[in-house]
Amino acid sequence: MSTTGPATSQAQSTSRPVPPPFSRKRLAQELSAAVTGEVRFDSFSRGLYATDASIYQIMPAGVVLPKSDADVEATLAIAREHRISITPRGGGTSQCGQTVGPGLIVDVSKYLRNILAFDPACAQRARSAGGGPGRAQSLPAAARALLSDRSVDG
Repeated sequence: MSTTGPATSQAQSTSRPVPPPFSRKRLAQELSAAVTGEVRFDSFSRGLYATDASIYQIMPAGVVLPKSDADVEATLAIAREHRISITPRGGGTSQCGQTVGPGLIVDVSKYLRNILAFDPACAQRARSAGGGPGRAQSLPAAARALLSDRSVDG
């Protein structure tokens, strides 16, 4: 029985090219040149991001702390070129391992924490990706009261 035939040759013609070998050093250099935020590829920083509030531990290739939307876009473009996965991370409070991974960790909790808009009539706010509940303290007292009191007259 022959192992070559129409099915085998068809599968070979539609397969994707194999990516070049992964280079953490080259990835770190490209990110450092393109991103204004922090690019961390040292063992200590990678170890800090290897775990979250879950039992899982996965050492990432590196960590990026973007300072702007442009940093996020540059990080995604470079990761795409290197064919490496991205794991977005906020507070790292996942209890099921969603914030750990072998690729790049993109931690938005340090710099992308601004509240972008606030509508007191609807008690809604728009915020950047890393803006957590603690950031509401920077709003005026009346606005904080609207956010915390959602009682409905009935």
